Amino acid sequence: GADDPDELFQTVLLTPGGQAYSNVGIARPAPINTIRGPALLPGWHAGLVVDTDRFSAPLRQVRKVLILVTLLVTAGLIYLFLSLSRHLTARVRALVDGSQAIAAGNLSWRIDTGGKDEIATVALAFNRMSEQLRTVIQSAVEAEKMAALGRFATSLAHEVRNPLSTIKTTVQALLATEPAGER
Repeated sequence: GADDPDELFQTVLLTPGGQAYSNVGIARPAPINTIRGPALLPGWHAGLVVDTDRFSAPLRQVRKVLILVTLLVTAGLIYLFLSLSRHLTARVRALVDGSQAIAAGNLSWRIDTGGKDEIATVALAFNRMSEQLRTVIQSAVEAEKMAALGRFATSLAHEVRNPLSTIKTTVQALLATEPAGER
């Protein structure tokens, strides 16, 4: 019916005096939310009263729920971003610390390669590079040691050979000029 509170739409007859009559003839002032229809007689119109409160109340509730869900999702995304950022910063910090340790000469420094992401791949490559660098430096040190030993042996041979050459020359001269072989 026209005055049924459960109805979303109610038909009314609008009079030239601003009154509205329900479909059972009850008069009341024309509500603000009345949609004016076609003219039935001069000044008399069919109308449709829309109960906007009943219509919009569920939408307001849905809007509140959507705003709440949006806020929760935004908070969750911010938390996820901060958590991932903190984790990534810690992993990158380990790479930076490792590079500083290598630069300071600590070639035994190793980075944790836990995980299966790009940082773990870089950490693994960093560890391989550090090991190869340590091997190259050890080889260079060994080569330098061998070169120093070779220079020392050459110098020692030179120092021993000079007096021996003098002795040999003297003995050969004595052998050539001395008739007695006993001397």
